[in-house]
Amino acid sequence: QNRLQYIIDSFQNNSTTPFVGGMAVAINVDGLALWQGSTGYAARNIDAQNNLLPGGTPFTKDMLSRVYSVTKTFTAALVLELAKEGSLNLDAPVSIYIPLHLINPGLNSSVTIRQLLAHESGYSDYTDEYMLQVSVAFQPGRVWNAFETISFCHQINTPGAERRYSSTNYIMLGAIVEAATGKPIEQHYRERFFNKLGLASMYLGGRELQNNHGELASPHDNISMFNPVFQMTGQPTFPDAYTNITRFPLDAVVSLAFTGGGIVSNAADLANWGNALFGGRATSTSTIQTMLGSISSTPDEDGDYLGYGIWTNKRISATDYFVGHNGSAIGYRSLMMYQPDRKMTIALVTNYAGCDPYIIEKLLYEALPDFLCGNENRKEWKILLCYKGKDICVAREGA
Repeated sequence: QNRLQYIIDSFQNNSTTPFVGGMAVAINVDGLALWQGSTGYAARNIDAQNNLLPGGTPFTKDMLSRVYSVTKTFTAALVLELAKEGSLNLDAPVSIYIPLHLINPGLNSSVTIRQLLAHESGYSDYTDEYMLQVSVAFQPGRVWNAFETISFCHQINTPGAERRYSSTNYIMLGAIVEAATGKPIEQHYRERFFNKLGLASMYLGGRELQNNHGELASPHDNISMFNPVFQMTGQPTFPDAYTNITRFPLDAVVSLAFTGGGIVSNAADLANWGNALFGGRATSTSTIQTMLGSISSTPDEDGDYLGYGIWTNKRISATDYFVGHNGSAIGYRSLMMYQPDRKMTIALVTNYAGCDPYIIEKLLYEALPDFLCGNENRKEWKILLCYKGKDICVAREGA
């Protein structure tokens, strides 16, 4: 425990690359062990011009953070469950559910739900659309709906030609779910996942209130590139540095993120979600098998092997398999990765947009003891325990 805490503190206390905000981490070995740690600041002190001052509010283990694209793991699981129940047809075109020809005639309306899940639509990522970025900077307090978001996007590739990550796919999936079921997406999340699994800190930002879910950490980022827009509109400007950007309303960013990135959580609940999802408790067995079986054998340009709402890569370990998702947008970062041999999730939430959570989780993973003692074919079967000062190898159920 001291070793793990030292690792996250070392990032916070590194004078050459200062960690401006803070973080919370949860390492959950399903049914066996939980470690939680936190470090840094939930809100840095600032002066009237948003320059950083010494000190701030501590980042606690229970602090809430925006998990952004980890939301896609929920959306994919929900869509697959609805398809299994007959509410959706994975091979039906988008046009069956929403009038895409009216919303954005430039997008191919024959794209299927399955292609949206797999990032094979050929739609541009709304986060890359410059005019939308300017619109957000111009009116950061505006609340967007999914159709307005989609209207800014472009067809950049032939549907099915390749897997190219685009959050637009998951915004459209959210709109389709609501159209097909007549039920708000946040109600689906809450009934099927949040309440069922006891994820009490979680809520869908922009649709649900923070209420008693916990305290949300303040965002820390460098948004100085939009100062010309801020000056034009009489908004506060920001220094050319990572700072506490609480004065910048995130209503537009959060509402745009929707089913591609709107969920808020603490680290412990995010780790619980990873274990529940990949351990088969969050969905039917066929759904999680479909998600795991959907992962591409070819990496994308970032080295990620994309699947339905999940991906795998080699950033935490070159030899051990990890599957999950990260989250990255204004003011926050997150990472939830599951290691199936250990039946273990490492979840990290941070309010410092300048960090790389994979580097942190990699060092945490390398610091963990090798507690597996099963054979090569069933590594997860037996667990190494320290019992009365001696190492013993016991069946997982016994452990």
